[in-house]
Amino acid sequence: MSYRYPYYSIFRMLSEATATRKNGIIKVQMSGVLPTVCHEAKVIDKYPGGNIMYIMDPGTAQVFISIDFKDEFKGGYCVLMLGEPFWLETEIPDSGHNEVTIFVNDIPVEKIKVQEIEQ
Repeated sequence: MSYRYPYYSIFRMLSEATATRKNGIIKVQMSGVLPTVCHEAKVIDKYPGGNIMYIMDPGTAQVFISIDFKDEFKGGYCVLMLGEPFWLETEIPDSGHNEVTIFVNDIPVEKIKVQEIEQ
């Protein structure tokens, strides 16, 4: 079962994101605030280097985040109070893309430039 929120809520959940590349690896760091204490955020896929394949390259590297109820709260009760902050990080093996698109629950919410780090 998938729980969707209005677009404005999704934009507020992801508050900051950065992407840096060193030695052909893009490190993406993301932070935000969960809707309630019953939610969790996790990286579920990435492109390239993950399970997603495209016939034509989308032009950016991609990170897919899922913000959903924790297993113990699915189908149960949840106290409606502001959730806790979250911080996620993932690495993408990619030397060709200069931007990263971040998707939250399959909706593109942020496109960020990749900053090069010299050795």
